[in-house]
Amino acid sequence: MTEQQPPRDPLQPPWPAAGQPYPQQPYPGQAYSAPQGAYPPPSAAPSKAMAITALVLAIFGFFVLTLIAAVILAIIVLVRSKDGRPHGKGMAISALIISVLWVAGFVIAIVAIVSSQPERDSSGQVVEGGHVLVGNIRTGDCLTKEPSASTQLTVELTPCSKPHREEAFANFDLGDGDFPGQPEVDRLAEAGCVQRYEDYVGVPADSTELVIAYLRPFKDSWKVDPEVTCLVSEGGTSTGSLKGANR
Repeated sequence: MTEQQPPRDPLQPPWPAAGQPYPQQPYPGQAYSAPQGAYPPPSAAPSKAMAITALVLAIFGFFVLTLIAAVILAIIVLVRSKDGRPHGKGMAISALIISVLWVAGFVIAIVAIVSSQPERDSSGQVVEGGHVLVGNIRTGDCLTKEPSASTQLTVELTPCSKPHREEAFANFDLGDGDFPGQPEVDRLAEAGCVQRYEDYVGVPADSTELVIAYLRPFKDSWKVDPEVTCLVSEGGTSTGSLKGANR
């Protein structure tokens, strides 16, 4: 009589061949370790996003805070890359290189400004042209070009006896405190320049034939230099000072 085997559970592996050991199964609660390489490594997406952010901030590094943030994020990404997995290491290195170039550019600009300062006489009038920071323009200084960008850091001065575009007729500070918003800064700057115009040119601002302009602070420069510089011109290139022009 042939001995019959009990029916096989379809969830169990096949019966082993004669003489072969039955495959061992983990007991309930027994840990199971997956073979190496069975699952992909954790995604490095967060670090790659950080590297992209660092690169973008570095490109806009003319704002000091964004440059600092770019360097910090890039260093974090490079530290994480020591585990051998991709974390945007290439972009982080690019961000650091761009940041270094920005710093080098700032240093070169400062050296150029220091080495090309205008020469002044004992009264403070410019007798030999040169470059100064926008915040260092003095009343009576004449500018070779009209400042055109809110991010412009320097201007070129020239003696007023030579052709120039603008002449500074007043400087005043908007005071301490929080940034009041650009519309309010513009209003205060215009009102202050209008108020001081007659003392320099000789006629009220509302009856002049000349062009009035002003340099005012922006949100990014408010804490460093909240000063307003008032400018007057004939609307083009001119020669000679407009002080006391009565026009």
